[in-house]
Amino acid sequence: MTDVTTELEKAIEKANALNADDYTEESWAILEEILVDAEYVLENIPVQEMITFYAGQLNIAIAQLQKKDIEIVEVDNSAL
Repeated sequence: MTDVTTELEKAIEKANALNADDYTEESWAILEEILVDAEYVLENIPVQEMITFYAGQLNIAIAQLQKKDIEIVEVDNSAL
């Protein structure tokens, strides 16, 4: 990990630690797309401007993830 890549590596780790099942498909798809690009840049284009850009984009995508609505199911206890 270098000073140039640290911010992006941390953002990638944070994104990889999240669970797709917790978020809407639409918001997760955006995160996945940016994550793939960010990982590619980190491995293949270690240029400060690109790394800084994708670190920012990935952090924005993480912040904009939308949690799925929790479905509340009522249980009929009358037979108990």
